[in-house]
Amino acid sequence: MKDEDIETVGKYLRSEREKYNLTQEDVADITKIRHQYIDAIELDNFSSFPSSYTIKGYIKAIAEAIRADEFYAIELYESANKNISEIKHEDIVKQKFIEEHQKLEKIKKRVFISIIIIIAIILIIIGLINIKKAVTPKKYSSKSYAKKNLLKSKYNKNKPDNYYDVILKGKVIHKTWVDVSIDNSPQKQSMLYPGVVKIWKAKKILWIKIGNAGGILLTYNGKYLGKLGENKEVITLKFPKQK
Repeated sequence: MKDEDIETVGKYLRSEREKYNLTQEDVADITKIRHQYIDAIELDNFSSFPSSYTIKGYIKAIAEAIRADEFYAIELYESANKNISEIKHEDIVKQKFIEEHQKLEKIKKRVFISIIIIIAIILIIIGLINIKKAVTPKKYSSKSYAKKNLLKSKYNKNKPDNYYDVILKGKVIHKTWVDVSIDNSPQKQSMLYPGVVKIWKAKKILWIKIGNAGGILLTYNGKYLGKLGENKEVITLKFPKQK
C-alpha cells in the first residue's frame, strides 16, 4: 500500500472538513485555534506542538467542529505516533492560565502599593497643614485686639444700636443676582426677580456685587444713584463710597 493511500489523522480531518465545504479559517473561527495549527495537523506535522496532550486536545476540538469522529481521529494519531516519546510540557491552556494569574497578581500588588502611597501623601499633607496652623501666630495680639475694640466703642459711642451708616435700597426691573457682604460678614448670594424691592443695612461697610447692572435701580441713604451699568454687566460697589 502506497503512503498516499494510508489514512492519517490529517487526511481524515481535511476530508471531513471539505465534505461540509468548510475552510480552515472557518474551523479556526469555531474552535478559536490558530489557522497555522489547523494546517499543521492536516499536514500531519506535529513538530511545532509542545506535547501530544495539546495535539489531542486540538484534534478533538477540530473533529467536533466539523462533525467528525473524534475517537477515530485520535486513534489515527496515536497509532501513527505510538513510538514517539511524550514531551513533558505543561498544557498550553494551563500555562496561559498560570501566566494570566501571575499578571493579575502583579497588577493587584501595584494597585495596593499605589493606594498606600496616596494615603501616605494625604496624611503627610494633612499633618503639614495642622503644623502650619499650630505655629502660625494670630493676626491680632491681645493689645491690638483691645485697641481695636476701644476704637470701635469710641466710634459707636454716640450712635444708637439701631443706627446704620449704610442703607441701600434696590428695585429690580430685570432678573439679576446679587452677592452681598454686610460689615465684613460672609457673602450671601441671591437671585432677584422683576418687581422685588430689597433693602440692605450696614453699620460700617457694605459690599455688593451685581450680576446684571442694568437690571436694578439703587438708592443709597435716600439718594438715587442713577444708571449703574449695562444689561448683563457685572459690577461691584462699596458703601460708604470713598471720597
